[in-house]
Amino acid sequence: MVRVNSYGASVAQRGEDARFDEVVARVAAQRGPVAILDAPAAGIDSSSLGPAIGSLLAAPLVDGGRVIGSLHVGTLARREFAEETVELLGLAADRAGLAITRMCRRERDHRIAQELQRSLRPGVLPSVPHVALAARYEPGDHGAAVGGDWYDAIALPGGRVAVAIGDVVGRGVEAAGTMVQMRSALRAMLMEAEDCGETAEHLNRFALGLGECVLTTVVLAVFDPATGALRYTNAGHPPPLLIGADGDGAARYLEDVPAPPVGVMETPDYQQATLRLEPESTLLLYTDGLIERSTEVLDVGLDRLRGAAAGAGAGDDVDLLCERVLGTLAGAQGATVDDVTMLALRALPRREAERPRRLA
Repeated sequence: MVRVNSYGASVAQRGEDARFDEVVARVAAQRGPVAILDAPAAGIDSSSLGPAIGSLLAAPLVDGGRVIGSLHVGTLARREFAEETVELLGLAADRAGLAITRMCRRERDHRIAQELQRSLRPGVLPSVPHVALAARYEPGDHGAAVGGDWYDAIALPGGRVAVAIGDVVGRGVEAAGTMVQMRSALRAMLMEAEDCGETAEHLNRFALGLGECVLTTVVLAVFDPATGALRYTNAGHPPPLLIGADGDGAARYLEDVPAPPVGVMETPDYQQATLRLEPESTLLLYTDGLIERSTEVLDVGLDRLRGAAAGAGAGDDVDLLCERVLGTLAGAQGATVDDVTMLALRALPRREAERPRRLA
């Protein structure tokens, strides 16, 4: 209850407060303000506005032309409401109705975006011989908004595996909708990927074909456990982190193939890089929500991630590695505004007869 001078005010919504159902019904039928000069005589229980309310004035709350409730004011003594008072309450109700409409739309868009992300995020990562995979996703800002983060892992013919992580710039249902299209397109492209650079170029043409600027950062990689060969391309995304298999789990960033995000240039030059992933070494892909803070430069976040991952390569499995990194960076540092997404790939040891052959 709110009291202003000799008035109290409350909002009643149809079906939620039986004491005001009759008033809401009158307002809905009249589609305008309703004044009840003698509330007790009319049998209206207005006690939530205050004790012994004499007169009551109600104005409709409208959402898209539909009356969803009413805004009430009451006086302790019986009185007639001046025209200015009726107009003022009508204006207040109009503004309240607009605020409720915006809030409902935001909640609806948020639910849609969450469902889009939930439905398209891999429920189970593929099982690939001699490869361990793990992923984590934490919505930013306590889940109040939804962004365009996504990850994917696909088992390919010949025992290979493709992994990707991306981030569509922006938040809300629009970013989530674009994420759906980008992820679906890239998944189809990765199934036939021979060169990661060419795949990134195909994705760039797809993004440009959407008809508006769809700036998206992405890292995509294909790993062959039979040879240990890892082929990858980075399109404007934070650099992948390679955690070594040696005793101290030394970590270094793969920063040799920087290129612009997809969706911003007609003819970008996306190059593929190749390296050997030694047994027990781990490739960690992530989005910027894991490392970025508004109060510091990006290098600080990159150093923090490298420190959290160092030493975890040899002993922890990939799930525990993700938990340790996420707990250190997103836990102790507090909740981030942006979403946090991680995808880890580890090369598992093979029997001696299956040792990978050296690359030429």
